[in-house]
Formats: sequence, C-alpha cells, structure tokens
Amino acid sequence: MIDLKRVIAEYSPDIKETESVKKLSDDLINKIKEYCRLQNINAEPLLVGSSSRGTSLRGADIDIFIRFQRSYGIREMENLGLEIGHSVLRNGVEKYAEHPYVSSNEFGRKVDIVPCFIINNAKERLTAVDRTPLHSEYLKANLTMQQKDEVKLLKLFMRKQGIYGSELKTNGFSGYVTELLIVNYGSFLSAITHISTLKGQLIIGEPEATKKFVSPVIIIDPTDQQRNAGAAVSLTALSILKLSGKTFLREPSDSYFGMAPVKNPSQNVDRGTTFYIIRFRRPEIVDDIIFPQVQKMISTLTRASKEYSFNIINTEYSVDEEIQVLLELETDILPSVKLHSGPPVESDNVIPFLQKHSGNDVLRGPYVMDGRIFVELRNTMNVYDNALNKILETADLGKHINKVKQEFKIERYKGKLPDLAVSTNFLSKRNPN
Repeated sequence: MIDLKRVIAEYSPDIKETESVKKLSDDLINKIKEYCRLQNINAEPLLVGSSSRGTSLRGADIDIFIRFQRSYGIREMENLGLEIGHSVLRNGVEKYAEHPYVSSNEFGRKVDIVPCFIINNAKERLTAVDRTPLHSEYLKANLTMQQKDEVKLLKLFMRKQGIYGSELKTNGFSGYVTELLIVNYGSFLSAITHISTLKGQLIIGEPEATKKFVSPVIIIDPTDQQRNAGAAVSLTALSILKLSGKTFLREPSDSYFGMAPVKNPSQNVDRGTTFYIIRFRRPEIVDDIIFPQVQKMISTLTRASKEYSFNIINTEYSVDEEIQVLLELETDILPSVKLHSGPPVESDNVIPFLQKHSGNDVLRGPYVMDGRIFVELRNTMNVYDNALNKILETADLGKHINKVKQEFKIERYKGKLPDLAVSTNFLSKRNPN
C-alpha cells in the first residue's frame, strides 16, 4: 500500500530549509524596502509563489514581486525594477517575460525579483504579471493546510511525468494551475480520479465564462473571469496526465512521484531506419524563444521532406549549449522514378498537363489508369542528404536559427544511434514514466 504521507515528507522542505528560505526572503525584502526608502521609490516588495503559501517542494524558487504605484509609467517601472533587482542580487542576470526582471542562483536556489503594478482587481492590470499577487491572495484564502500537501502530491506526480511547468519547452501545468486543481477537486486522489476518466477537455468554470475558449484545458482564473489559466497546457500534457492517472489508480506506487522524470533509455538497436542528426550552437536567447523555434524547425523539415517523398517517422531534439535535432526516416534513398498523378481525363487541364510533361524528365507515359492520367518522372532528388541540404537553403527555420544555418553539422547514422543527448531523449520516450 502506498504511503502518500511518506512521499510528501520525502520531497517537502525540512525545518532547516524552511527556516533558511524564510531568512533569505526576509533579508531580501528588507534590503528592497531600504533601497526604495533611500531612493524615494514608491514601491513595496512582496513574497509570492509556492514559498509564500506552503506549497513548495525541496529547492523551490523564491519569487519576490516589487509592486509599484500606478503613477509610474511602464518603462519607468521596468527600469526601476531592474535597478532594485541588481542592487540586492549582486550576480543577477536580466531575463525577459512580458517585461524584464532580475534572476540569480547566488544563494543556492533560484531567486527572481520581478516588478509589477499594484492592482486591486484584474481589470486594473497594466501588464500580465500584475495579477500574480492576486493569485497568491486567492490561494492563501482558499487552500486548507491539508490541501497544501495535496498540492505537493499533484506537483510531484506531474513532475515525474514531465508535464509540470507552463514554459514553452513543457507546455504543461503551472504551479498556479496545479493549485487551482486542488482547490476545485479537494485532493490529489480526487483530481487524478476525475481527470483520468475525462472524455475530451478539462473544463473548470461557469459555462458562460468557459464557452469562449477552445483549449484542451480551460480553467477560469478566479481572479480574472476573462482569462483561461490553463491556456498553456497542451493536448499532449493533458493526455499524459489522463493516462498516468489511469495506470496509477490501477496499481498505485510511489514510483509515480518525483522531482523529475527518470531517463531509462530503451535498448539502442538497429531499427532498420536511417537517422539524420543536425547539430549547432544554441543562439543566446531565452528558453521561451528558442524552444518554439526548434519545434518550428522540426515541423518545417518534416513538411518539406514529405514534399520530396521522404517520410520522417520520428523526431526528437535536445536543447543545451548545443542544439541537436534528430530525424528518423523510413529510408533516405528513394527510387530514381516517381509516379506523378495528373487530372482526370475529362478535365480541361489534361492538355496543359500533357504539354508540361513532354520532356526528357518523363521516363514512362503519359498513360491512363482508372480515369486519370499519369506520368512517371525522373526523380533527381532521391537521396535525402541532397534534399535536406536543398531544404535548408531556403526554409524559414525561425529568426534566430536562420542566423546559424551555416554552422549546421549534419550527421547520418544507420543502425544504432550515437552517444548524444538527443539519442538519450529519443530512447527515453515513455509515458507514463
């Protein structure tokens, strides 16, 4: 029998960590207050996120929002926010969401200092992050002590399945959405039981508010009835949650909980296919920009390859200092002839088709089959290496990836995959984890 209390205890911060986080948070907040006092800045720091409401796991981030009066302009608020952030985070780096903020790992955990405006309700917001303090207030008021542990269980369950986090590299469930699920369903088991039996979308909210959204997950933000808090969750993430819920309920085990998925690669064997791996240095841009571009690159290459009659049956990627994109093809060498279908013989386009295909590229035909005209053409792009290079010359792979095209290293593999990060990702694909 699974002991969920033991799971919670194993992954929750111990007393020492809790006290350390409180001391660090208080110290940073006091420094921000003092800086604002000395510089006559009308702003107040506020601890938000899971660390502020007792739903954090071990090693959780510290999120401090600096709430500015609305008398400041947006650019002034951003600039002052960066100034304050750098004053208390000596090794801080600037990152960008809707507007810039300062982030640092200098204290042994990630600390973000984010500027925003003070608002009393969502209608007053000037930027998307202005709502975040409202989220904290709502959850503090609506989560019971017991439910805080239920949140931790759901987070651990989602983390192990690789679907926790709303970042574009994950398209999963954010911490806020996870907590809203517990507010709605009451407990981890209730949430998993309900979601695993869903047919179609996950919808939480009044019909009048939810009907205008079409996402796989629709959760009306209780602090803003015009917002779908679950908009970032992909169909894949929801489907993984449904499937892992089914298998967990069938045979509960603590192996479903953890801080991250365990990579347990399948056997690296000759699959009778051909792999192409494209490697290049990562452009200096944030995750939320590079991940969509890598995904766009894969989609573009798959679509363009199909136009040359090459079937890509699997793809994978790895993003680190080096980006690696894997393409698995049924075959990378096609016949030197390709069948080309023309119009029905009754069509007015038959004569133009015949005129167009009357040269040396026609190996056989034209001929009629089942009421339609066909020709067999010489396939001059029947080797994938040539087709891929042609595609890369002209394809739009994304603004930043386009700039490093000339650095691409293209490697072809038959049989087993090489020892690369992208190979591990490919061989580790497994849901539920």
